[in-house]
Amino acid sequence: MIRINRETLVKLYPSVKDYSDIFYREPKNTKELIKRFMPSKLWRLNNLYSIVDKQGNLIPFKMNWAQFYVFSKTLIHPRLIILKSRQQGISTFWLINFFDDAIIYRHLNVGLMSQGVDESVKLKERVIIAWENLDESIKKFFNVSVDKDNEKEFKLTNHSSIFIRTSFRSATLQRLHISELAKIANNYPDRAKEVMTGSLQTIGRNPAIIESTGEGDNLYKRLWNNSVKNIKIQLANNSGNNKRKDLTLRKLNLSAKDFYPVFLPWFRDPDCWENTPQEILHGNYFEEIESKCKIKLKDEQKWFWESAYRELGEEIYQEYPSYPEEAFKISGEGFYYATIFRNEVVGKGRLRTNLYDSNLPVRVAMDIGMNDFWVLVFYQVYRGEVYVIGEYSMCDMIVDHYISEIKRRGYYIEKVVLPHDSRKRSPTDGDTVENAFIREGFITEVLAREDLIVGRDRVKKYLSKTYFDVSCKYIIDSLENYKKLWDEKLGIWKDKPVDSIYNHGADAIRYMYQDLTNILEFGENKNKYKRSISGFEI
Repeated sequence: MIRINRETLVKLYPSVKDYSDIFYREPKNTKELIKRFMPSKLWRLNNLYSIVDKQGNLIPFKMNWAQFYVFSKTLIHPRLIILKSRQQGISTFWLINFFDDAIIYRHLNVGLMSQGVDESVKLKERVIIAWENLDESIKKFFNVSVDKDNEKEFKLTNHSSIFIRTSFRSATLQRLHISELAKIANNYPDRAKEVMTGSLQTIGRNPAIIESTGEGDNLYKRLWNNSVKNIKIQLANNSGNNKRKDLTLRKLNLSAKDFYPVFLPWFRDPDCWENTPQEILHGNYFEEIESKCKIKLKDEQKWFWESAYRELGEEIYQEYPSYPEEAFKISGEGFYYATIFRNEVVGKGRLRTNLYDSNLPVRVAMDIGMNDFWVLVFYQVYRGEVYVIGEYSMCDMIVDHYISEIKRRGYYIEKVVLPHDSRKRSPTDGDTVENAFIREGFITEVLAREDLIVGRDRVKKYLSKTYFDVSCKYIIDSLENYKKLWDEKLGIWKDKPVDSIYNHGADAIRYMYQDLTNILEFGENKNKYKRSISGFEI
């Protein structure tokens, strides 16, 4: 017997309607087993294999609802990108699924990619458990035995192999499962890039599965967003089709390189259930997701979420998301400013619209780069608080381009704040950035070089005194995604940023606060101008 009722089974897998009885009874004899039961992959997956459960018990593998659901989506497209809550058994399912393929098919190369060595060892153990507990009559029926068994490869006598690694560069595979790509992309970006430029380019229309919890802005998030955007475009283009409900099954024109997005929220997981009553402290949140997700939560589900929140805190949204956007809320681990920004700016309503006030002068701080990103931050100050009103970023442009952009805005520019390297001469015209601004009549200040730790601490200190215009998307993204480098050998975060596009925005903000140190600390000029009420329009 399988773990879902016949109505749900047929809804997920319409093609099994004519033989769905095999999932709810035993075969009458050996002939029926061979002719009717064994050819069904769904039947094999729910009757032949064994796993070790969360309690450490050896049990027969039976697919849960989430596993049935994601597997049904391969009817749409063989490449899936799965965004999930924790502990839904997705990695286990694809291991058993591809293990079954390796037994059935000859000359099949299966790749199982994990985030680290420890995870690879565990995957290998699961493969061995599935093999050792496979009935000998089944092995004989398919005429397979072990040909090679080492820490990175499990090869069968039918010439099919299961490779278990932390990285696949250019291996030719017919099956690929990548677990926790978001973690890999955050901690080992080169490894994640290798998979995209290597193995995924050789796998064609064979099954390729990427699954992960969300962990901020990274390669995984971009893949997810692109896949969702692609589906939305196709659905919009086919909106006149009378059979629109059938589009997700048969009408989507997905290429071999496209991924089909599958989201698994926590409230669909039957294990997210707590029978012991808990105090409900997040009633407003539950009302929000009930409205947004069009569901009705049981008390037992709310009790589970409350107990999980006590353990995980703000990371619960990443680990147990209710909707896709929630999954990408950034945890504080490894990020310089994300937690403070979320708590002091987002959480306290300091993201606003129309912050520019014509009654106040504007300052401009910038991060400059020769043949690199330039970032301009436009800001105003009033009564000890900072208002970031605008931004501009561009690459590979001469200094005159940025001067023109500042003039184009039409602000009264009180001062242009330049980083310490602005007095270096440009190799193109032999002049300095500072001189270029002075010639155009700007009052400039070149900041002294300071210790990065001091500068970052100042950012953390003064974010609570800062409003950001919602139009400053790059600066906001930079504060949320400026991240430390992970030392793979030592297993620690270094106090050194990952090489990222967001570093330039974070540096520009750091220079802004360095410029404002005296004003924020000692209140210089705080009553020189009056601020109008218009800057607080929402």
